[in-house]
Amino acid sequence: MSFWLTMNDVLLVNRLVGSIRAKYPDLPIHVHSHDTAGISTASMIAAAAAGADVVDVAIDSEYFDLSR
Repeated sequence: MSFWLTMNDVLLVNRLVGSIRAKYPDLPIHVHSHDTAGISTASMIAAAAAGADVVDVAIDSEYFDLSR
């Protein structure tokens, strides 16, 4: 099954993290993602902009064939 995120999803990440930050200002927020959908970097930037304390992304080797 293939799942692709869109810019709407990036905006949702921003809104979700922003909402959590607004309601719980002292709660540490750590966002982790795998880049299987190809837009994790944008999502992590949105999460950081919304107030996440830590963001990290795991790159999927399917998109980066290092055997060549």
